[in-house]
Amino acid sequence: MLAIINNVAAYAQRLSPACASKVLQLFVSMSAPSFLLANETNHLLLSSLLEFINTVVEHQFSSEYSHLSSHGTHIVCDY
Repeated sequence: MLAIINNVAAYAQRLSPACASKVLQLFVSMSAPSFLLANETNHLLLSSLLEFINTVVEHQFSSEYSHLSSHGTHIVCDY
């Protein structure tokens, strides 16, 4: 399942508040020591989730940055 969400992360335009909340809940659960120590490969699952979060943030920043143009010392936002 984490492989699937990693594959669509680059295409996610906006996450709903409910979806973002679920991702954060999943992060909290997966970063708990009890989860990480329960299996030798659970750290890979957490790494995959962090990769998803990073990709969403990176692509969101890239799309927002493409709307910015600098004019001298001023930055104009074209929304």
